[in-house]
Amino acid sequence: MHAIKTEDQTAASNVEEQASRQMNHTYSRAMKYVCVLAFLLHVAFMALFAWNGVAILAKINIISLLFFIGGFYAAHRNRPGVTTALAGTEVTAHAIAATFIIGWDTGFHYYVILLLPTLVMSSLRSVGLKIALITVAAVVYGGMHWALSEATPPHPLPPVVTLGLQYFNLSGFLLLLTLMATIYYVMINRANKAIYSKTQDINNMLQNLPEGVLTIGKDNLVHHEYSAHLASILETDDIANQNVMTLIFNNSNVTEDARSQVEATLGASLGEDELNFEFNAHLLTGELDKTMPDGRVKSLALRWSPILDRRGLLEKIMLCVRDVTELKRLEAEAGKRKRELEIIGEILAVSQEKFQDFIDSANKFIDDNRRLIQQTQGRRDDVISLLFRNMHTLKGNARTYALLYMTNLVHVTEQAYDELRKNEAAPWDQAAFLAQLDQVQDLINQYAHINDTVLGRKGPGRRGQIEKFLMVDKDQLQRAMGMLSEVDTEDPTAMRAVLTHLGRTLHMVGTEPIEDAVAGPLSSLPSLARELGKLPPQVHFAGWRAAAGGCGS
Repeated sequence: MHAIKTEDQTAASNVEEQASRQMNHTYSRAMKYVCVLAFLLHVAFMALFAWNGVAILAKINIISLLFFIGGFYAAHRNRPGVTTALAGTEVTAHAIAATFIIGWDTGFHYYVILLLPTLVMSSLRSVGLKIALITVAAVVYGGMHWALSEATPPHPLPPVVTLGLQYFNLSGFLLLLTLMATIYYVMINRANKAIYSKTQDINNMLQNLPEGVLTIGKDNLVHHEYSAHLASILETDDIANQNVMTLIFNNSNVTEDARSQVEATLGASLGEDELNFEFNAHLLTGELDKTMPDGRVKSLALRWSPILDRRGLLEKIMLCVRDVTELKRLEAEAGKRKRELEIIGEILAVSQEKFQDFIDSANKFIDDNRRLIQQTQGRRDDVISLLFRNMHTLKGNARTYALLYMTNLVHVTEQAYDELRKNEAAPWDQAAFLAQLDQVQDLINQYAHINDTVLGRKGPGRRGQIEKFLMVDKDQLQRAMGMLSEVDTEDPTAMRAVLTHLGRTLHMVGTEPIEDAVAGPLSSLPSLARELGKLPPQVHFAGWRAAAGGCGS
């Protein structure tokens, strides 16, 4: 999990960034004009110094022109830091050189004072660096005053020129100071407008966001700004300055241990490095059920995201709350429908009469086991063995017909009886055994309901019409008819043999081979034998047949 860069936090964090970009743009634009003005001014200074025979200052002004050209280019490329560095270096060096060479009274020292508001307005993000540079500028000015205010310059100018420069530089200083104050006012005003605009955007977002959003600060208290939908989700307006543990987790299904883990994670994360949050984020609850004052239960999904300050420390935690009650209901309904469709597929793979036989036998096994459990107050090995055999047979029948839901549930009940058989220390829990039977009975009833009501296959099927419509093997009937049509009617012996065969064929109408009739129960014999620790039985048939439907439960 990373520090949030979602639209929620991005909108908030971009306020300062946009204001900073706006201030940088305004500052760079202003510095372009300052560089142009300073360039022209230094051209005039260069001519003045050359005219008065101060060649060294004229040459220094040539270097100053190069600095201002570089400053203009940097400002044009919106690199205010470079512009400030070039201009500050030139002003400081030029002021010190001019004051030293032609004297304090010329007023060039005023420009060093301009470094202070320039540094304040600069785009330097480090407050410490700003303070350090301002301190250096103040020390430089103090040092200049101490060393040069009373000193005799090596190249003094005529008094009229000196006085003219003093008034000119003082006027220029005041003009530039006024210009900088105006620029600073414009920058602040634009920044305020940008902040107001973004604040309005955030407020509109919080008012219309279809999700509950809040931020958690010191002492796990909820910040006073949160989304309007949060009050609708939690059904309370008392949200601001509430402890998030009380607001979110009271009247929920979250255990005390899980709550303490959440609270400990919040406490260990706020004000600390982001890694603390990432290492413990798995302990933060992601979903819970919360009981409302009127007794309704809402399912809430929680998403926790860290908000970092400039130092990379976790300043706040954003919590997004979604009401997923309806989604959970739809998921449960979809799961129920999916299960029902799968059961329908299982039932349709079984003939109607065989499925009815299965339901009848299953109900009988359940009734027998229920009676045995109710009549037995303590552990009895013979009863346990019978309970196990009944469930094992029921499971085998369900598996034979590929009734998977039934097979899996009956297997759980069977395993409980098997544990009783194998472990003499296992307790006889009558209530638990009856509850397991109730679950199996409910599933049998569900299968029967789907078969009878949804599929409309109620009743014994074709077997119910056995007395009206009899069944016979088509191949046997065709062979008998063939023998009858081909027999030599003049041969009594042949006629007698055909009639005997035809009689046997008619006697088999409505019957089926005994191995087909008992195929279901027999298929479970090998697994039942293994469970009982015996060899699988060998079953042989000698041509017996059973009346159709005669081998029910």
